[in-house]
Amino acid sequence: MTNVFAVIPLSVLFAILSQFGVIPVLIALKAIYGRDHLSESGSLIGTSALISGFWESLALITSFVLVYVFLWLWLRFFEKRQFWTLGYETKNALIKYGRGFLLGAAMFAAQLESSRPRVESPLNKVTQLNKV
Repeated sequence: MTNVFAVIPLSVLFAILSQFGVIPVLIALKAIYGRDHLSESGSLIGTSALISGFWESLALITSFVLVYVFLWLWLRFFEKRQFWTLGYETKNALIKYGRGFLLGAAMFAAQLESSRPRVESPLNKVTQLNKV
């Protein structure tokens, strides 16, 4: 088992190295769309939101997959244990992940609702003036 003080630097290192997973996506973008349609950050210029969203999603997926690859390599060669020992379960997995997704979506919606600016209705001001 990895020392607790090594876990944080390792997780930062894995997160930084996982960004190299975007490189194949950028190469594919450049090959398909050419240099004229890419901004300096690698975003598509002049394409629909659907196409741009597809490529952004693909970039995120490849970087997250690379995190799991690095984690698997660490477990395999340094800790000498299997990946399944991390606690990923297959029994009722969809129900558990779905419940977690719904809880996260509810928390996100609650945060959006609480941060929404309140607009004072002009009708409220008129009724308050009439009471005075």
